[in-house]
Amino acid sequence: MNATFLIALDVVMRIFMSVLALLVCYELNNYTADVVRSRLFVAYNKLKFSFYFLSLSLLFFLFEPLISPFPVSENVGYKYSFAMFFLELSLGFLLHTIYTALKPPHKIL
Repeated sequence: MNATFLIALDVVMRIFMSVLALLVCYELNNYTADVVRSRLFVAYNKLKFSFYFLSLSLLFFLFEPLISPFPVSENVGYKYSFAMFFLELSLGFLLHTIYTALKPPHKIL
């Protein structure tokens, strides 16, 4: 793969995660602990799946140096691994799940 594409993909994923983290912080500041607890309880199954997905990606990240199915060649110039991409993707998915659980539901007129 092209090194500039991997760098751009990495930057986009990091910006996505940073924006989602800021949105989660904004939603947490707007509500009391009871409201946050009840909204997270409603989305419990989605959160559980997100944490399983994150755990799987952390296992990939842990064992990736030992058994790398996608070795990065030295001429690419950028050490971007499959495990790191999977970790960023799962963390973004978890933040998105938390944000959608915390945001207020849309009112139907």
